[in-house]
Amino acid sequence: MRIMTANLFNANVSAYAFAEVLDAHLPDLVAIQELAQPSAVVLADRYDHGMAFPDGVQGCALVGNRPIAVTRTELPFRPLLTAPVEVGDRTVIIGAVHLANPVGLKDVAFRRHQVRALLDELAGTEPMVLVGDLNSSPAWPAYRMVTQHLRDGVKDWARRSGTRPTRTWNWGTGSLKLLRIDHIMVRGVELADVKVIDVAGSDHRAIVADLV
Repeated sequence: MRIMTANLFNANVSAYAFAEVLDAHLPDLVAIQELAQPSAVVLADRYDHGMAFPDGVQGCALVGNRPIAVTRTELPFRPLLTAPVEVGDRTVIIGAVHLANPVGLKDVAFRRHQVRALLDELAGTEPMVLVGDLNSSPAWPAYRMVTQHLRDGVKDWARRSGTRPTRTWNWGTGSLKLLRIDHIMVRGVELADVKVIDVAGSDHRAIVADLV
């Protein structure tokens, strides 16, 4: 089971560029943050199942190439999308979320509230995978809150592979990225063959990984 998470920077990623990424990596499940209408059309052309909510910086999606029952749960600021999927002989809960950007002190407090609501919603769920733009590098409190309950799957995979996790975000759309704020968190699941890939027009890189 191959999963991809990507922040498309609202409408800055063209439908053509998005389609190129999907067709190059062929993920079974796709979680999108900042989904605009042109990219939603690209998803609909390739994935018959799931939910997509094109709404610019608030837009999101969780879609798949096989039947999945997606649930939308409202959290502070942005929703959580979840769906059970079959990975081998197990049912794994997939969650997709886009956490608030901690611009100021008020936003930091608000995001802490958002993370607590997220963790309450996911409590006791195993095995599970949480993907998305968490707007949190490993140095930030929100990341540490999440990793008290889930493991950083990309970091674990990098350690096993003798590499270092790749940074995923910068203030612009160039290839140089400064922070690792996009994540695949896991509980009771391992990642294999992780790829962190450029998406033309986005300020984020996408992450593609196989679930085992």
